Amino acid sequence: MGQKSLVLHSFLFFSFISELKGVWVTLNVEEGGGVLTLQKAQTVSLVCEARDHERAEELEWYRDKALVRLEEQNKFNSSSLCVQSVSEADHRVTFSCQLRRDGSVNASVQLDVRFPPDLSGTETRTAEVGSAVALTCNIYANPQVSVTWLKNDATLNLEEDGYSLYQDGKEATLSIAKVQYSHQGTYRCEALSPQHGNSTKTFSLTVEDKKTHFPFEPVIAGVVVVLCTVFLATFSRRKRIAAVSQHD
Repeated sequence: MGQKSLVLHSFLFFSFISELKGVWVTLNVEEGGGVLTLQKAQTVSLVCEARDHERAEELEWYRDKALVRLEEQNKFNSSSLCVQSVSEADHRVTFSCQLRRDGSVNASVQLDVRFPPDLSGTETRTAEVGSAVALTCNIYANPQVSVTWLKNDATLNLEEDGYSLYQDGKEATLSIAKVQYSHQGTYRCEALSPQHGNSTKTFSLTVEDKKTHFPFEPVIAGVVVVLCTVFLATFSRRKRIAAVSQHD
């Protein structure tokens, strides 16, 4: 039986070659190592071909571990897959093509999607004196961004002004554990990216007097106790009256 191989093509033609169990697999991608870098909203067409085959070979595509449904005419010997308008959801996704009858004969490419953070607009917040508040920005981006917080266009002093900052790869959160009148103002979360430029989200924080909350729960509990007491007292009195009547 002749040698079999899979060839994966994209619109960019750089070659990366690996060997699996004596079968040569040629992977054409933008970068070595099986990674294809794309900008958000780009479309890529992948073509998989079975070569040196002695019979019709059925091909399968996988998006990570999920099997991709193909039209019947797009399965044998040559199969194409179009990934339209790539987005954040496609970042780090691996597309693999393999022989259905022998999954070890395969080729794959991982998408490296470049995208800015979804960060814009103004959010209005109100907080009472003494309460806690958290301002959160979506900073998920590739490549990752650096974040700066400002209040009324001045850099925040996190240690002296009662702020705390939490940040991971997806969100940046500015927290105030105990709001004071001095915390009122306009806050700005700035995501800085050499590739995508700067993105900003603004928060307008208004601090209000602490409201006196009527203690409904204790009052309701007290009313229930009083009603139960009145009911038991009435029931006991009627029982005594009935007993006296029977005695007479």
